[in-house]
Amino acid sequence: MFGRYFLAGAIPGPVVIAGVLPAPLESSRPRGWNGIVVERYRTNSMNVVAQSSAALVTVHLGPPVTMVQTRPKKADRRLITRGGITVTPPGKCKGWQHRGPADFIALWLAPALIRDSAAVAGEIRPERVEILDNFGTRDSKIEQLGSLLLSELECEGFGGRLYAESLASALAVHLLRRYSTAGAAVRPTATVLPWFKLRRATEYMNDNLSKGVALSEIAGALAMSPYHFARMFKQTTGIAPHQYLIERRVECAKSLLRETELSVTEIAHRVGCTNQSHFSMLFRRATAMTPTIFRQQR
Repeated sequence: MFGRYFLAGAIPGPVVIAGVLPAPLESSRPRGWNGIVVERYRTNSMNVVAQSSAALVTVHLGPPVTMVQTRPKKADRRLITRGGITVTPPGKCKGWQHRGPADFIALWLAPALIRDSAAVAGEIRPERVEILDNFGTRDSKIEQLGSLLLSELECEGFGGRLYAESLASALAVHLLRRYSTAGAAVRPTATVLPWFKLRRATEYMNDNLSKGVALSEIAGALAMSPYHFARMFKQTTGIAPHQYLIERRVECAKSLLRETELSVTEIAHRVGCTNQSHFSMLFRRATAMTPTIFRQQR
């Protein structure tokens, strides 16, 4: 069955072979996102050699910096500008060295997420697919996905976990298309969900509005890969799964505010928010008014 890739907490940090890797400013590890870890780093200088079991994609966010990347028997020096990316296959040992300030986001993708995404194509054997190295080029799709994941890391929304995992699946497929030995063979089909699968998916989300709904859980219940499910759900309904979840949580919150005397804190918990202030911010973003003002208008 698809969708059984590692929990984010099971993606180990890189093994540092030489030097010191600074602690990230922010990390998604506590969020428990499936298949991906997102981390933000700022460094003044770095000289480190490391290796990870996960595939690594970095996106440079700051001013230009001269970066030296070393691999066995090879070294490359590049001026990395804002938006420059690197791709490091899982298991590869690499060194990075620079002087001066650097600001970047690191995206660690579980190998099983990449294998599951490759299996969607049906035309290739996932176990034979390899991610290829890349250093310092520009890729607008990865920049966009990295920016969206960073935004979600900084301020998780109503559909945060589901949204982040959808972005992770899209990133995995993009890597397979552009930076793997599979190349153009990865072309997932786009069709609609059968009505019974659509009903099962929407019922699952409606029954779990108070929980962190994982994309892999919904897809697993339908015996589909996360990427294939998200793609077909949007093709069928016109919106992505995380957008559907956000709409349902907002409507549930409105109903509870109108029809019950539950406290705003209790309503926040019932629609998947950890605290009242987070709920109020997200509710205002969706409705242009605070929960208290909305309740006063009933």
